[in-house]
Amino acid sequence: MITKQHLERLRAERSQPHARLEYTIDGSTHARVTASLDAERELEIQCGERAMQDALRDMRREHALSRHRGQAKALFNHQQEIKP
Repeated sequence: MITKQHLERLRAERSQPHARLEYTIDGSTHARVTASLDAERELEIQCGERAMQDALRDMRREHALSRHRGQAKALFNHQQEIKP
């Protein structure tokens, strides 16, 4: 399950380019691993944002449907009261 806090944490963990003057052994391997982790994080962020948007869309749709059901019920009840 994805939460807003989880998405915010993933966004905060995005790597920021830093100019460093240190030597790392096996730099190409390190770069590939870092790029792979960044790609996985970005994919998880995109999936999480899509899930949040889908949930928001579903919530709004369900709210509109229940509102329309309530209006129809109220109109029906009002018409029944007028008929006698």
